[in-house]
Amino acid sequence: MNHSNVCQMFGIEIPVFGFSHCRNVVAEITRAGGMGCLGTAYYTPDQLEIELSWIDEQVAGKPYSINMLLPRKFETVGEPLEFDKLPEHHVAWQRKLLDDAGIPPLPESERERLLREELDQMHLTPEFADELLDVVLRHPNVKLVVSALGSPPPLFLIDCTRTASRWAR
Repeated sequence: MNHSNVCQMFGIEIPVFGFSHCRNVVAEITRAGGMGCLGTAYYTPDQLEIELSWIDEQVAGKPYSINMLLPRKFETVGEPLEFDKLPEHHVAWQRKLLDDAGIPPLPESERERLLREELDQMHLTPEFADELLDVVLRHPNVKLVVSALGSPPPLFLIDCTRTASRWAR
């Protein structure tokens, strides 16, 4: 088998990265030799511990990764997320994606309820990110943390380095 630099870097067999919020999918990709990546957008620290422990049991020591919500700036900490505040270009892109796939809009009342449920599950504070990172660093099979929102805040990187050295094995 051809081992690329990516495979060598992450200790995987095939250069496939699979992102999912479903632990089963992450475990299957990892067992197959790729790098499964669990999205953590909706997990509390306790829930994440359960998910990572389950994945650890399934992957027989193979490496996997985590995808966290790490915004560059935490300017709206404490403010509830509102649909009207979402970037217009993102909403338009998503509508086009759904239109192109032939998926009709939801009824307004259903859309608002589902959107509220979705936004209420998001936790975007530096403290919450630190709590999740503490959980992640207790799992030695996690070899990569991906920031779903681009470059994380500089202080988070410094804190991450300190935290990682604290958990170093």
